[in-house]
Amino acid sequence: MLYKELYRPQYHFTAPQGWLNDPNGLVWYKGEYHLFYQHYPDDVFWGPMHWGHAVSKDLIHWENLPIALYPDDNGTIFSGSIIVDKNNDSGLFESGEGLIAFYTGHIDRPNQHPIEHQCVAYSEDCGRSWKMYKGNPVITPPDTPDAYDFRDPKVFWHEESSKWIMFLGGGFYRVYSSSNLLDWKLESESLIFEEFPDIAQIKVENSNESKWVLNLAGFTYYVGSFDGKQFIREEGPYVADYAQGCQATQTFSNLPDDRVIMISWMRDGSRGPTSPWRNSMTVARELTLRKMEDGTHRLIQRPVREISVIEKKRLSKKDVVLKPHENILEGVHGTTVEIDAVMIPEKTGKVTFRFLMNENQYTQLVADLDNGLYFLDYTAGNTPKWRHTQTSFDNAYFLSPEPIKMRGKCFTAPISNKNEIRMKALIDRTSVEIFLEDGLVSFTFCVFPDDEADELSLTADCGMKIKELTVTDMEGIW
Repeated sequence: MLYKELYRPQYHFTAPQGWLNDPNGLVWYKGEYHLFYQHYPDDVFWGPMHWGHAVSKDLIHWENLPIALYPDDNGTIFSGSIIVDKNNDSGLFESGEGLIAFYTGHIDRPNQHPIEHQCVAYSEDCGRSWKMYKGNPVITPPDTPDAYDFRDPKVFWHEESSKWIMFLGGGFYRVYSSSNLLDWKLESESLIFEEFPDIAQIKVENSNESKWVLNLAGFTYYVGSFDGKQFIREEGPYVADYAQGCQATQTFSNLPDDRVIMISWMRDGSRGPTSPWRNSMTVARELTLRKMEDGTHRLIQRPVREISVIEKKRLSKKDVVLKPHENILEGVHGTTVEIDAVMIPEKTGKVTFRFLMNENQYTQLVADLDNGLYFLDYTAGNTPKWRHTQTSFDNAYFLSPEPIKMRGKCFTAPISNKNEIRMKALIDRTSVEIFLEDGLVSFTFCVFPDDEADELSLTADCGMKIKELTVTDMEGIW
């Protein structure tokens, strides 16, 4: 039955069938959050890209809608963004306003670099149907050697300069501006080379200050300012996700409140043994900035508060002293759960959290207080029959029909506070998101364990006070 298949996440978004990758066109409009995404509906491998489409009232439950954009003479439909043209700056809307999608048309050419140019589609019925702009493409690549990588338009309104702004990546990212959303002027070029540029103005916690954050592909980010022509780097690059499992991060436009919310593709699922679907999205995350003791700023990522609508608390403990090597989660099982813990170590040592575990496999997070590192290890996380040598993440990773070379790996992140370990783990069969230090550190990844691997374990070799611990069952969203 659809959505009940082995390995299908139950509260992370997946397409009903076919291949899914980058989130596209994240926008709130007339009471609905829209999620568009890179989609190949005819197979579980990467193919000619379309835009899939889903909507939500709460960022958690999603309703799948028909495919929004299909390939045409301007190419397959690569990634992009959507804005609300409230004042009909484009002149495209008889009704006075509507949605405009900016995307990259991608044309493959035998024995040559592909053509990538920027195109427009527009909708007057809340995204249910789309018209391709007759003047496409609206931006063609410059005559430079690197311009064949020229994609992923992120468009937003810049209040200070009263202009529409587009960031383009793929190669060296470029900034364009427009007054009418159809005619674009090149404002600046950068020496930063990366895909999927996403830029947002983000609040600094406990202050009236905000900073611009340029997120590049979901791997790294810079903190700085933006003057309407160029992004001025002040800090970074910083790591966006320490397990490198997020890609194509995108923030929503036109939100009804002052939050900044993002969704990313969980790329680790690309080689999973899944059918008739492949790949998932992260849960929606709210972003803020935290000012560190040295005056620099770091991105804070937390699941949106709306996630509480699917939480069913099962176990709760407070102020419990944990003896060395005692498992406080002995006998507790779950594969679609949220674990929240605040722990006070008695001295230095190691605190170990294991999950999706049985006698043959486990995934673990270790807080190594002696060395000041969080250590994520999922080399033994996949079922043994699919546990093979690591493969590189290249085009063959997407296109190979052989789904057995799983991306088991180890990752580390620095511990900033050794006096208190604060953790939130979202475990959803194969999709895992772990947030530490109240969102300062995130690990995002996918594993494919045996179906019966559902044990949980939380131990410490140093003795520890459990200030707070909850295990929450998560309801399915379909």
